[in-house]
Amino acid sequence: MRPRKNQRSYQKILELESRIKNLEDLRDIQELKTRYCYYIDNRQWALLAGIFSEKGTIDCGEFGKANGREEIQKFFSVKISDLFSFFIHMVHNPLIELHGDTASGTWYWTEPSVYRADGLARFIQGRYDESYVKEGGNWKFKSVVLSLRINTPFDFSWDRKISNKDS
Repeated sequence: MRPRKNQRSYQKILELESRIKNLEDLRDIQELKTRYCYYIDNRQWALLAGIFSEKGTIDCGEFGKANGREEIQKFFSVKISDLFSFFIHMVHNPLIELHGDTASGTWYWTEPSVYRADGLARFIQGRYDESYVKEGGNWKFKSVVLSLRINTPFDFSWDRKISNKDS
């Protein structure tokens, strides 16, 4: 027996709704990451902490780590502010996998910056490995792990500072 035309149309609508939802989720996660960079670069620490889940975590390797919104805000407003006088975060090459109301993502990151301690302009590059959770209809960071690959003053050739670790 052939499915009725109305049944096929209804199934097609459900399929399209699912595809649209996935596209919206991908866009929302990309916007979340854009806000992350914007809030850091403009030193808007309270807004930055607000895009993490209540028990969110961040691990910035040699720069430090924090757990929970309050600690994340303090980490950036004290530790990162004391470490850098200038930075511009640029993220690229996202790989995002959706799993319903959770997701995972990997981004590469490039950052011209200036360390307060020595006043040197630096070129920093690495990778973010992240997990996300949808809370109240909004995507939040559940965890952010930064893997540093290049951290060198601009007056040195970056090719001598590349980490060849496979991650």
